[in-house]
Amino acid sequence: MTRGKKSISWNKILSDLEPMNQPLKLHERIYNMLRRAQDYTPETADEFKEEQEVLNKVLLAHLDFQEHPPPGHEGFGDMFGSYWERTEQLNAGAGQFFTPMHIVDVMCRITCTPTRGEPQYFSDPTAGCGRFMLGVAKHYHKEVGMYNFLYHNVDIDRRMFVGCTMNAILYGIPSINIWGNTISLEFWEGFAVVQPAGMPTLWYHLDKEAVQQFVPKFTRPKTGLEKFVDVKVAERPERKRRVAEAKPQQSMLGDT
Repeated sequence: MTRGKKSISWNKILSDLEPMNQPLKLHERIYNMLRRAQDYTPETADEFKEEQEVLNKVLLAHLDFQEHPPPGHEGFGDMFGSYWERTEQLNAGAGQFFTPMHIVDVMCRITCTPTRGEPQYFSDPTAGCGRFMLGVAKHYHKEVGMYNFLYHNVDIDRRMFVGCTMNAILYGIPSINIWGNTISLEFWEGFAVVQPAGMPTLWYHLDKEAVQQFVPKFTRPKTGLEKFVDVKVAERPERKRRVAEAKPQQSMLGDT
């Protein structure tokens, strides 16, 4: 990770993957690598030199990130979210921001109860780069020493979808990572990440049709006032109104 006495920072490595003269952004190069990796075989290794370079640089960056993590990112840190924060690539005008990792850690310790029994299910409809997934993984790793859960991540921003998927792969977290809109319930594609015992982390691409099987996971019955949102005004029951008694009018001088 060093050249002589100079350390190559994770931030610099990721920046080099999307130089000014490169038409593809960082998330696009990672996405292409994830997709093409499905077709890799030892016999066709020469056809995947670019994808191998991207993967090697991401792994190299992640090693440095773990050795020199920003505050709060020790252990299970979010390298991609940290990179996009540092390079000011978030859409602040649309309210896009990442929950600080120390707050994620506190929330996961309060709401998450790791167990070796029946696997638990978690879902994050606006996952970003999967910081809450990382927080749950950290908590499980510390308390029971295993990932006894499945995490569903969804985000409408394609960069976040790719970053979240790559975070799951780097830490071997079992998850379904989806590019979609949880408000309109439109889902376009995803990646399933698994790590069988004693094997490297594996990932599988899910096309739009395959992703649809996970749509019910993100639907819920309407409650309270939500039940009336889709009801037409004409169909709503009329409220009983108290009719005020007519007050007598005083005759004015000159009235006939």
